[in-house]
Amino acid sequence: MERVTFLLVLLLVSLSCNCDNSQNESDEPKAYTYGMQRKRFRNGIVKTNNIQGEETRDFTMSDEPVLDPYPPKIPSLMDTSKSIGFLQPQEIGLADQCFPRPQCDFFNMYRTIDGSCNNLLYPTWGQTNTANTRIIQANYSDGYSQPRKSVSGHELPEVRKIRKTIFKDVDKTSPKYNLFVMQYAQIITHDTASTLIKEKGPHGPVKCCNDDGSTPEILPKECLQIRIPHDEPESKYRCLSIPRSLDTSDKGCDIKPVRQIFGASSFIDASVLYGTDYETSRSIRTFKYGKLRRQLGPNGKSFLPNVKKATALCNVTQDNTVCYLSGDPRINMQPEMTVVTTSLLSYITIYAMSLVA
Repeated sequence: MERVTFLLVLLLVSLSCNCDNSQNESDEPKAYTYGMQRKRFRNGIVKTNNIQGEETRDFTMSDEPVLDPYPPKIPSLMDTSKSIGFLQPQEIGLADQCFPRPQCDFFNMYRTIDGSCNNLLYPTWGQTNTANTRIIQANYSDGYSQPRKSVSGHELPEVRKIRKTIFKDVDKTSPKYNLFVMQYAQIITHDTASTLIKEKGPHGPVKCCNDDGSTPEILPKECLQIRIPHDEPESKYRCLSIPRSLDTSDKGCDIKPVRQIFGASSFIDASVLYGTDYETSRSIRTFKYGKLRRQLGPNGKSFLPNVKKATALCNVTQDNTVCYLSGDPRINMQPEMTVVTTSLLSYITIYAMSLVA
């Protein structure tokens, strides 16, 4: 019942938000003036408000000759033998063999806490700690798990340099949307997806950067290589620690290619509040009138409870630091996420009490 209430709250919030897309067509010419449309240009990128052609042209696709100045397709996909297409029917459920099939209660009226058995034909689909299926085929360089390379066989251009060149850090006020549009999307994302990472390797904990912030000479295979260029004076580090996602090979399941494992169910089921396993769920419930644990602040306002040991869950140095407890620890990532989750807690408390009355 609480989860039905959660969905009703999200529906009401979305209806109250001015998210009408009916003006998209009329706004389209305006988008062109902000660099949304790129004119054809011989062997380069047009300089617009958000793309700087001179810097980009120095390295983008530098090892891939473009013979046709107006290629009809992406060069790397011109060869149909190497093109990426949709999965075959027999490939969709390939990862099902990696996980035990749960015993389902066909007469259960409610969803399970971990998403198992929501689909009675494929009971592991959407379940936490299982692998999601793909829509299109993977494009690994070795056909198994290694990051792809350019069509020439070389490493791809530095992703950090591309990001900093093409996507400039410019503040731009939206006349139509406010911050809550982003935050509403993020809470839905957290409810339906949680990427697990490789924490241990054959030689102990995964360490993608040196202690001084530099890139190790030999990068562990459990890491991705993201270097910070020396022309970024605002950063004292030269390495971003990016452990790779946990996949089916880490579970001892040898399927090709690997499938990534996710820690959230694929359903909008209020897991940001209730959690994705029974242990977490029990720790945040009061088991009275369907309410969740909370703490009262000034004027009797409801707030999420604090965890007992903040250093174990949040990136803080003292255990008495504010670190909120909920079904998903990512509520502590940034203030807006915490505010929205706290608001949902208040709404659910109100609705739970109204059902009791």
